[in-house]
Formats: sequence, structure tokens, C-alpha cells
Amino acid sequence: MKNKNQVLQHRWYLLLLLSTFFISATTTKKYKWMPQPQGFVYIPSGIHNGKTFNAFWMSETEVTNAQYQAFLTDLKDSGLMSQYTLAYPDTTKLKSKQWLGAYGVNYFTNPYFKNCPVVYLNKNQVELYCNWLTKKHRLQYPTIGFPDFRIPTLLEWQYAARGGRAGNYFTWGGEYMRNSRGCLLANFFNIDDKYMYYDTTHNRNQYTSEPYSNYYWNWQGAYNAIIETNYLKDLYLVKKKKYVFYGIPVWADSYFPNDYGLYNMCGNAAEMVLSNDTLRCVGGSYKTPGAYLRLDQLLDHHQNEKFPFEDVGFRVVVNYKKLD
Repeated sequence: MKNKNQVLQHRWYLLLLLSTFFISATTTKKYKWMPQPQGFVYIPSGIHNGKTFNAFWMSETEVTNAQYQAFLTDLKDSGLMSQYTLAYPDTTKLKSKQWLGAYGVNYFTNPYFKNCPVVYLNKNQVELYCNWLTKKHRLQYPTIGFPDFRIPTLLEWQYAARGGRAGNYFTWGGEYMRNSRGCLLANFFNIDDKYMYYDTTHNRNQYTSEPYSNYYWNWQGAYNAIIETNYLKDLYLVKKKKYVFYGIPVWADSYFPNDYGLYNMCGNAAEMVLSNDTLRCVGGSYKTPGAYLRLDQLLDHHQNEKFPFEDVGFRVVVNYKKLD
């Protein structure tokens, strides 16, 4: 049987242990470096196109429907109904513009597409999301002074998309859009042999198809492959009277990431970037041919139109901050 002194010693030990736990739990944690935001990957400092970049964090995927819905729910629960109304995507127009219209499915709210990239947003809506994300992290880490989350610049996007490899054609390196087994390496408008048609243009008068090499074989020459491809695609619609299936967005973490851990920098949904304070979209999408995926020929396929678009989403960056 334990004596009285042993019992008291045991109780004091327990009391000391509990008090130590309480103090450690209530003391604000001090960080030596900026904590990694959830769902973001680290982009190291480096040089691209003659510009030096400091390190930053970038969301590993395009912002998904589920992530954007969480933002809207928080606005609503906080009573910020004016911001909620402004931030909500126009699903009526989205439904009328894309492949789901005939089936009455809402791409934004249907659970099947919750992990697909959110699309059909304008710059103001994206900035509201970024402001919300900034506020959320500053509340979570009050001693850090978290930098602002924001849309990446064009050069930042290019730098991150290359994954540390200079001169990449695509985010995965190399110059092909299929791997050695013939599998596509991104989600884009894939024209294959089933899209055969009788071509009467340029006095060809033969059955032909559009292999993807035709999209980028001669960028500097007089023959404009993109215009020709679009024309032939329209010709196919006229002659065959059939619907050309563009494909659909896939989950934001589909396919293999690049060497920085970023998914779908090429394809799936095109992405918003800022170039000289002008909003552009780059990277290609499920609706565009493979030429738009190329990093050495960044093509803005909505350059002369106004946002929003049914195949354009966004991802977010935040500057890396060294702490004292």
C-alpha cells in the first residue's frame, strides 16, 4: 500500500503536468517561418524571362466548386448578403452555354462536379474570394500578418507552370501531349480519327483528319494553323450536321502534377492571370485544341471577349514571408 507522501507526490506531479499542458495550449505559437496554407505548394525563388521572382505559395489546383461554395456559405453565415450576391456565379448563363444544359444539371452545385474547377467568374468575384481567404488566414495566424492572397501575374504563372524546367513546351516537359502508352497528359479538345471529313478546301478534295501536330507545326510561317483548324472544325459541323463533343472539366487534381506539385496548369480550365493590370486567361482548357497548352506559345483564346467564360477558372498565390 502506498504511503501518504507517495500519494501527495503523485498528485503534485499530475497537477504540474496539467498546468504545463494548459499554459502551452493557451500560449500563442511563435513561428520561425510562414506556415504553409492548406492546399498550396511552395514555389522557390528564381528567374524567368529576365525577371527575378521571390518565393511564393500557389494553390496546387484550380479553385474548385466545393472551395468556392465554402466561401459563399461563410459569407451567408456571416450575414454578408451583399457580398454573397455579388460573388455568386451566374449559373443560369453558365447552364445555357455548356454541355449540361440539355440535361438540366447545374455544374456549380451538382455533387458530381464538386471537385472540378469553378468557372464563369469575373475579376471582382475572384478578388472577393481572395479577400476572404486573406481574412481567414489572418484570423488563424494573428501574429504573422499574413500577406494578401491574389490572382497571379502572367510571368508568375509561366514561371510556376514550367516547374523549374527551362524551355518546356508543356508543364510535364517534352514536346508531346501523350505518354509512351498513348494516354493524354492533359484535358483538352482532342480531335482524333473519328473526326474524319471530306476536305474540299485548298483544292485538296480528300478525306482527312486533324492530328495534333497540325496545331503547332509552323507557328512562324504564313500558314496559321489555329485559324485553319477553327475553319475546318466549322466546316465539319456544316457538312456532317453533328455535334462535336468538346469534353468536360475533370477533377482539379486529375493527371500528374508538374515538378512543383501543381495540377492542370495546362488544360482542364484555362486560368485567369494579370498582365499589366489586364485580366487574361492562359493554359488552355477542355474546349481548346492542344496548341493552347504550349508554354512557349501562350495563346489567350478569349483575348477579345469579356469575362466570365464557361471554361475559365482561377488559382491563387500568396507571397512567401520570412519571419523574425
